[in-house]
Amino acid sequence: MYLHGFRHTHTSLFFESEEEHKEVQERLGHENITTTLNIYTHVTNKLKEKTAQNFLNYNLNSFLKVDHFLLKYEKTLPAP
Repeated sequence: MYLHGFRHTHTSLFFESEEEHKEVQERLGHENITTTLNIYTHVTNKLKEKTAQNFLNYNLNSFLKVDHFLLKYEKTLPAP
């Protein structure tokens, strides 16, 4: 890896640790946040896993809310 590659890794690790975008931009000396986000950030395996877990949690919570609603609704129906 060339020395400049460490700059990309450094930036990606900052975002992986949920550092503020503007803070990373200033640390790298970029005038525009677009440069930081489009050129220096890369999706790491850890970020992919976190995104997948967030998606799973969101869908699970949505399912549980619907399931809870249906159970409450069924209780209001008259007995056959």
